Amino acid sequence: MTRTLLFNPVGMKRLILAAGCLLLLPGLRAQTANDYFLAPGASVRVPVNGTVRLVIGQLNASGDPLPAGQANIGITSTTAWSLNGHPGDASSSEGRLTPDLTFLRATYQAPAALPARNPVAVSVTFHPGDTARGTVTLVCHITVVDAAYQVRLEGEITGPEGLHYKITGDCLANLQGFADGTYGLMPADGTRHMQLTVATAGVPGKMELVSPLTYPISFALNIGNLTRGDAPAKMSIENFSPLDNLMRPVAENYQTPGGIISLPTNLNAVFSGVFYQVVTRATVENGQKAREDMSFVQRLKAHENDPAYLRSAQGKSDLQQMQKLMQEHGRGTQFTQGMTSSSAGSSDYGKAFVQGMQGTQTDPSAYGPAPNANTATVMGGLFHFEGTFHKSGATALDISQDASPAGGLEGHLKITVIRLHPGS
Repeated sequence: MTRTLLFNPVGMKRLILAAGCLLLLPGLRAQTANDYFLAPGASVRVPVNGTVRLVIGQLNASGDPLPAGQANIGITSTTAWSLNGHPGDASSSEGRLTPDLTFLRATYQAPAALPARNPVAVSVTFHPGDTARGTVTLVCHITVVDAAYQVRLEGEITGPEGLHYKITGDCLANLQGFADGTYGLMPADGTRHMQLTVATAGVPGKMELVSPLTYPISFALNIGNLTRGDAPAKMSIENFSPLDNLMRPVAENYQTPGGIISLPTNLNAVFSGVFYQVVTRATVENGQKAREDMSFVQRLKAHENDPAYLRSAQGKSDLQQMQKLMQEHGRGTQFTQGMTSSSAGSSDYGKAFVQGMQGTQTDPSAYGPAPNANTATVMGGLFHFEGTFHKSGATALDISQDASPAGGLEGHLKITVIRLHPGS
């Protein structure tokens, strides 16, 4: 296995800008020869002051998208873009919408502050043909997010006979300080997710992904003490395959000469197989952490009906350990976002537990020295990556290159953090 750190901040920013012009099509299928869509999707997120390019697209009778900008619509003068019902090329506190000269595309620029009406609605109405009497209206709901950073993932696996898997991930995030001196880069939408897009998967002519997929995957990105400047960072990714709300595998459909087959967790299996050394290290690390954490979990379990224990020196220490464990799983803010002492139920123990967990964030001096103070750690997930986080710029957390033990397969994974407002 070779491991190389090859990061170019300028080049990566160009890549992000270019990616904004690409059509990311999450599993679209045609019902007729005149199905239209608005790319990049019916719902997107953009940071304050950020831009997103919207393009009218069309699917052919086979359900495949025509090349970008080649949608077959009627007379262009009938194409009308609007922002929250206002005509196109208008600017307001809700942002600015600018159609281009072809009327097939428009660029939305978010305002410098969150709009009062959020998400905003960008719509376009047009005749589907020169002789059509009716019109088609497409709408994209754009959520403006107050985010300081963008987390970007790129992954690719290649092999014999044209085997090719390509994924990209994207998340808007903000720094969140923890009581032990570490930080988390938390998704700005309050989830633990980044959007993953699978553009290509399989072997042409033998087994190909039926259509591109876009879905959320869970991750945790923890950072050391930033008061000292640059800090070590660790990232955990839980999976690369789509899951439902109950964390069950969702079908990944592939076209084969014999028909369509469903292979849930295939993406996980392929990426885990190629990056087996990364997976092995994560497994060992997770097991070791689980053994280390068992003692305080058992103590909390033994005192689960004793509110006084949570106010003792040992109980406070255990709560601090519990908060650290939650940070490692990407849930470090769970007890600081809108929770009150009554939210855990009416029991005295439940109230004391929630108050204590809040105390690990709001009053760390009362809970003793924090475990692993100032050091970033993660737990869980199939993949763990390490790198250095640069608060004022961008960082490549890890650029991994691996080869499959079976031979013939190669791959790389790259995670980059980009500051959206340099100099602020």
